[in-house]
Amino acid sequence: MVHTSPLDQPGIGDAGGMNIYVLESAQRMAAMGVEVDIFTRRTDSEAPEIVEISKGVRVRYFDCGHGHLTKEQLPTHIVGLSKEFLRIIKSENYDAIHSHYWISGKVAMPAAA
Repeated sequence: MVHTSPLDQPGIGDAGGMNIYVLESAQRMAAMGVEVDIFTRRTDSEAPEIVEISKGVRVRYFDCGHGHLTKEQLPTHIVGLSKEFLRIIKSENYDAIHSHYWISGKVAMPAAA
């Protein structure tokens, strides 16, 4: 899970190096045969729930909070983000969950239980 979508333009808002790193890592894993879903909060109400970026890499958007929030505002939504994340992954069979940001880690921690 990332604090901005890997599809966001780096250098705009909170999008930057982490977005590039997460996307590149996902694409490298997919090249080795691993299917990767990247979870992020929906900021555009018209964005589809799932966007396939490339073979084996998808971005999955979920709702929590309204519209754009800065990464500094996200900590107040950790509980809601966790609930929505758990709701979505409950229907899937993921082998591993990796978080690359402290907020994402807090959101994903309940999935380890």
